[in-house]
Amino acid sequence: MVVNDINISYISPNSISISLSLMKKSLKKSKLLYKTLFSHKVKNKLNLGINSKKELYDFFEEIQTSIIFSYISIEAFSNAAVPEDYEYEKINEKGIKEIWNKKNIERWITTSEKVGSILPKILQSTDIKKEFFWTDFKNLEKLRNEIVHQKTIQKETALDTSIYGEMLNSSIFTTIESSIHVIDFFYKLNNAHPYFPLGLGIANFQVLKIDSMEKHFKKLEEEE
Repeated sequence: MVVNDINISYISPNSISISLSLMKKSLKKSKLLYKTLFSHKVKNKLNLGINSKKELYDFFEEIQTSIIFSYISIEAFSNAAVPEDYEYEKINEKGIKEIWNKKNIERWITTSEKVGSILPKILQSTDIKKEFFWTDFKNLEKLRNEIVHQKTIQKETALDTSIYGEMLNSSIFTTIESSIHVIDFFYKLNNAHPYFPLGLGIANFQVLKIDSMEKHFKKLEEEE
């Protein structure tokens, strides 16, 4: 790749792994900040005034980063899991059958529908919606959407900041970590996919029978 007239060669990172790594780093920082903030609690009251402003805002930064990248990791994973030639059939609200190809699935189908309806068919899994982490994942999706598409207060121009109250709930950490459970659920079914992250376990190796080493590597060079 040529960047600023410099020919740069590098090993391309795995986008799913990077998103999970970013999520975990911010999550770790947010947990420490959360502990610091709530150490000031007196009985059932907590006043996060001017003296706690820096820690509070640092917490909101880290927790939002965790939410966003937790969700991105699932988005990337679900898109990678859909084969190039896959077609998804569904009946729309008018009762008409629609057929969606991979490109349209990636662009128009929600991540929760990919995870809840499409991936179970592709990877032949049980119903993921019955798993203990499904509610947490749906809440993760809701929070992510509220952050990305933050709305104004009705009849006013100020942004609705009620979402920050949800971030202070101790359940936020379980919500964020749901991405690991979602990915691991499918990863256990097929961890030989070339683009799935290796960090969740021991990846399977795909064994190929090669008639001629010379022809095999010549073919790889041509593909590159």
